[in-house]
Amino acid sequence: MLHLTMGSGNSGKGGDAKVLAGATSAETGGTMTLRAGYGSRNTNGSVSLQTLGAGTSGVSGVLVMSSGAATSGSSGAMLIGTGAAGHWT
Repeated sequence: MLHLTMGSGNSGKGGDAKVLAGATSAETGGTMTLRAGYGSRNTNGSVSLQTLGAGTSGVSGVLVMSSGAATSGSSGAMLIGTGAAGHWT
């Protein structure tokens, strides 16, 4: 299990976390995959992306998902889907 917590407390700003795939000027940049665990006998794990609500004053966080622009060729795609269920009703 990996549990990563970036600074928390009761005063000031909480810690930031940034995970970047490798960049290059010569070839294709690195790929990042975030995947939940597979459960062969039971339920798979979950992946959650969320910002928490704001306190008594302020604005809650922003969640941004975007694909990059391309100067030549097609830009990236964003695909969102769910898997098929084994039982149909």
